[in-house]
Amino acid sequence: MSIYDSANKFNFTYDGKTMMLAGVNDTEATELHIPSEYNGMSIGGIGNGAFMNCAKLRRVYFPDTVTFIDGSAFKGCEELREAELSSELRAFAFEDCIELRRITVSNHTTRHEINSFRGCKNMRNVSVKCDGKLRNFVIATESEQAIWLYLRAIVSATDSYGG
Repeated sequence: MSIYDSANKFNFTYDGKTMMLAGVNDTEATELHIPSEYNGMSIGGIGNGAFMNCAKLRRVYFPDTVTFIDGSAFKGCEELREAELSSELRAFAFEDCIELRRITVSNHTTRHEINSFRGCKNMRNVSVKCDGKLRNFVIATESEQAIWLYLRAIVSATDSYGG
């Protein structure tokens, strides 16, 4: 098992405003712990296609500094089973992650586009972190639109009621 948790294992880009993670040096990684900073700067986002087709990737964890996951960032990561995130999800962020079964989100997740989980037919569990508590929910559908609606409802409800 290859676990990447050190900033020197990743590639980064800086657009003058935001430090973004652009990829991993070895596409054989099975678990990623995205660092919160690089060269003293907070990692603010995951770039478009950053981990596209990382065939062996099974789990990924994001720090609270990551505020967005760009389109197709994890597209085609067919072995990805679990993701823990606290950020905005843009179009097709996890498209065709056919083994993705569980996501953990923060109740501070502000936006997730309807097609963020396109092709994720095995997603069944959503956990929401709220005020130090973890709430688990089961999804009983394969519909991408239903998953999106369910995720929105869960995050909104836990945010509104304080967990």
